[in-house]
Amino acid sequence: MQWNLKLKISLSKTLKRTMEPQEFCRRWLNADQEMESARGYRSKCVDLLSQVTGIDRETINSKWGAGVKFAKMPKQYQKTLAYADMIREMLASGAKSHPDILDMVMQYLKPSR
Repeated sequence: MQWNLKLKISLSKTLKRTMEPQEFCRRWLNADQEMESARGYRSKCVDLLSQVTGIDRETINSKWGAGVKFAKMPKQYQKTLAYADMIREMLASGAKSHPDILDMVMQYLKPSR
């Protein structure tokens, strides 16, 4: 019973988690503060955010704020970033002990013919 309660609490916290777009781009593009100021970095970040959220590049550029903070990004997409990063972390840690895990997951997700 105790374990079940801990799992519910952990899951509840996980589902409420958000991630700032600047931190997300840093992690996924393996960037630091110096790289953020490099020419073309924001464009790469916009591409990444567009791919992960499904939002058009133009919308991100015009409505989510200037610079690499994307301060006007809606909270629901910050949750999407947190979920995507969590999946990335799980696959990365699983890949250390089981290198074929990503291929296995992708194979499982393919629709049956």
